[in-house]
Amino acid sequence: MLWRLLPHATLCVASGRLILLDVRQDRYSLLPTALADPMRRWLSEDALSPLPAPLLRLFQAGGVVRAGDPPTVHTQEYIRIPQTLAAPPPCLPTSAWRSASRVGAAVGRTWLELRLRPLEAILNRVTQRRIRGAPAGTDRLVKQSALYDAARRYSPFARSCLLDSLALDAWLAGGDCGRRLVFGVTAEPFGAHCWLQTPHAILNDSYERVSRYTPILSA
Repeated sequence: MLWRLLPHATLCVASGRLILLDVRQDRYSLLPTALADPMRRWLSEDALSPLPAPLLRLFQAGGVVRAGDPPTVHTQEYIRIPQTLAAPPPCLPTSAWRSASRVGAAVGRTWLELRLRPLEAILNRVTQRRIRGAPAGTDRLVKQSALYDAARRYSPFARSCLLDSLALDAWLAGGDCGRRLVFGVTAEPFGAHCWLQTPHAILNDSYERVSRYTPILSA
């Protein structure tokens, strides 16, 4: 379970620690221990109750809350990490090679976008693209994800979870099937990861790996 505090700010509890993600600043923050109890009490109150003054001051000092932002409220979101479906048949080398240029273009465009645009703007665009996309079956998305992975080896860009999750999402733009980009965190030691999933399958990772992370954002 996570809480959305603002359109750009979400919060989760990982290993007993409260962690904030601000996509407007592309930044994770551990909430100070002294303010953990006030935050927990606020989260247990009515969703429209005002943010306690010490927390508001902290968020304002950190740039999480700025002039013109909507009121800070809290809404709960539940993200279930599905067990990975059985792996699709291996892709033939010829199929991967034929798709290499299109996969490479998706990776290259995503790499450039991550350097030129704020993460918040990129995630908003991803959401809008999904709204316009046509539905697709999970099996098709799993097979297309495997083809992406096979063709990805021909791209010169180093792999990273954010780059490849966004590039894969662009590669799968023709079909939705409820897929979501999920960000997860660990607290001790701190770590962050992201992956692409549908309600029924993790598309570019394994359950054994992503289940170590507590979801903090679904986009």
